[in-house]
Amino acid sequence: MAACLGLFGLGQAWSQAPTEQPDAPPSEAPPAAGRPKAAQAPQSPPSTNAVMTAQVPKLTGPVVAKPPQYARWVVRYERVATTETASQESKTPPPPVNPKMVEYIKGPNVGRSVTTWMNGGQTVIWYYENVIMEKFPVEAPICIKELPPDGGDNPNEEGYIGIERILKRYPGFSWVRHEHFVGEEMRNNLLCLHFVQKEAPRRTRVRVSAQDAADMEEAEKIAEEEAGKAGEKAAPRRRVNRERREVEIEYEPVDREAWVTVDGRWPVAVRDRDILRTFQHLEAPVPGAFPRMGAEFEALLADYCREWNLPPPKY
Repeated sequence: MAACLGLFGLGQAWSQAPTEQPDAPPSEAPPAAGRPKAAQAPQSPPSTNAVMTAQVPKLTGPVVAKPPQYARWVVRYERVATTETASQESKTPPPPVNPKMVEYIKGPNVGRSVTTWMNGGQTVIWYYENVIMEKFPVEAPICIKELPPDGGDNPNEEGYIGIERILKRYPGFSWVRHEHFVGEEMRNNLLCLHFVQKEAPRRTRVRVSAQDAADMEEAEKIAEEEAGKAGEKAAPRRRVNRERREVEIEYEPVDREAWVTVDGRWPVAVRDRDILRTFQHLEAPVPGAFPRMGAEFEALLADYCREWNLPPPKY
């Protein structure tokens, strides 16, 4: 099956957080208004999370809630200044092809994300079990591919680069661990658990599909050739091992933080360097009233399910 690369990434969003507070699912009540603000992390945190967490109470239980069987939420993107990105260059407007917001909706084994880009275009992705179908805002056929088995909660074992497994977890929080907890603070008028992670540059190996390994290798060769023609130095190449279906990637310094509600531990916001994503939880769909995928998606998925003897989606 042909594989193609999705349009995933971070970008600028609405410059203000949503005016409507994230709604917790019916089984969980949001924090009561006026609840006193808890002690925050030190103003000048040490350089490692190990030292920071030693100064706050030990956190127990899951750090982030998993999406309910039926759920709907919106994520808005915003570019913010940090101590490491507060240069004049970081304040320049990003290209108009970055995402503005993403709306997610999920059922038992089917889900959809709609990414609205700064230039007005939209990318629609339908999820079914480990199958995703992408329709880009350009003249191109729908891209369908199957993801390798999920690696669980370890982000280094998810089996695929850049794919959000929204049927099992909220996007953007796979890095959050107990050792990143630094205290409680108010965020969007909600009392939240605050997590911080800072790391130096590193290299690591991640699993990819055989086709993606070949595509990455070819793309890097083309990038090097084009850079050479333009008299420019190409970016450092990722070391692709096609036989082992691995790629060694050099990661930039890590500077990110996340907030989840104390009650229920529902996602509120997550910042990765100068990109802030704010979550707004909406009323979940009900069985029988779940949005249906378009005819072109339905036909493509029906053929796939017949070929592999898979059950139909559960709306």
